Amino acid sequence: MQDHQALRSRYDAVATLIGQASSSYPNVAEALRTVGDLETILARVPLRSARPRDLTQLRDALGIPPQLLPLLRKLNSPLLRELITSLNDHADEHALLTKAVVESPPHHLRDGGRPSAHQPEQRRSHCFASHRVAISPEVPQLG
Repeated sequence: MQDHQALRSRYDAVATLIGQASSSYPNVAEALRTVGDLETILARVPLRSARPRDLTQLRDALGIPPQLLPLLRKLNSPLLRELITSLNDHADEHALLTKAVVESPPHHLRDGGRPSAHQPEQRRSHCFASHRVAISPEVPQLG
């Protein structure tokens, strides 16, 4: 990275997190520890190769900002303030994934999690990111 000002801002933000947030740092670290590789997951979704567990990781990650924002707003760092104001809570996406994806889906579609053809009234399947994930009947069909 050639931009020394950007590097300095990042170092200041890290120093702020370590210094000012030392009492809340364990809470922030614990919340972020559960976040998977979002870059990979978000790359898989448009390619329709996201696995059921990817969708649960995405759902869980989208639920974290409301927990973190109160902790992060207390910090005195220009870069962190800028990042916080640019965050979107993605509440609609989180709600849809919460409603659509079962709590503990299989790792792969072939491992189960779909209703049998003889029991359509119990659950139906819905194609999301090229995988069928068991969802409740009241969830609207997407794309």
